[in-house]
Amino acid sequence: MQSQATWPEARISGRLRAGVTQPDRRRLGIARVELLHFLENDPRIRPEFERISECCGLLKTLRALDRKDYRFVVRPEVRAASVQLLQQAGRAGDVKHVGAAGRPRTDNEFVKRTEAGWRLAAATVRKRRQIEREIRRVAMDTLHLDYKWVERELLILYLQRIVRYGPDGVLDGTVRPPAEDAASPVIKLVIASLPFETRRSLRARVHTQIDRMLADDESPAGRRLRKGGAYLKDYVFWFFLRRSYLWSERSIAREQKTSRARVRKGVNEVERLFRLIVEPAPMYWRLPKRAPLQP
Repeated sequence: MQSQATWPEARISGRLRAGVTQPDRRRLGIARVELLHFLENDPRIRPEFERISECCGLLKTLRALDRKDYRFVVRPEVRAASVQLLQQAGRAGDVKHVGAAGRPRTDNEFVKRTEAGWRLAAATVRKRRQIEREIRRVAMDTLHLDYKWVERELLILYLQRIVRYGPDGVLDGTVRPPAEDAASPVIKLVIASLPFETRRSLRARVHTQIDRMLADDESPAGRRLRKGGAYLKDYVFWFFLRRSYLWSERSIAREQKTSRARVRKGVNEVERLFRLIVEPAPMYWRLPKRAPLQP
């Protein structure tokens, strides 16, 4: 498995531990992108996603979409929105196939696909709790990766692959944000007024003390990133074989023509980096708009 990741665009979606250094942020971004590449190309993912769709009642709709076998009535609002978009796109010749007012059935491929996609997305939102439980099962039992942020990435990957016919997404946050601020450290603040101190001066003194304790840029310098982080590609691959495929250190070292000590060092380093994310970025389920985005 060769990585195609673009490291300068590496992103971290989640809150980090307090005191994470800037070089560690870069290491984590690179390692995370590498792991996502392996997850996207893992042969175990597709059958697991199909199993999720089947147990959640989505597989029948997906197969109908793949076969272009649409057996339902298109809603009038979808037909009207489709006519408007087809006209804007200069495809007036397709409008006649959409159907007249009061006749929701249509022979137009675009309109039926839009309605089918919306129905699939709506069914996905209704089954969201079950889907989340199944995704956690895949992360824990199949991939053996006990990380909350990995579950989030698997959920995004599932929805991008399964709800690919919808006119809009069903999640806010599928576009991963840049690295977020670190989580707040645990602090204790004892407030005691001084003799003859006024309310205003006490408030100013407390604010100054809080700003000093929680400075915006509190990340220490840390160890410099060697070779632009190129070695992390091997480290993440070894980590993936060791933790997800349960290979032994000896087998990895023999296959990769390196030492067991170096494999152990790489796996431990990647585990340390992944544990820096204390919680994943939030995701909010929402029902997509009925109107299609583009013909």
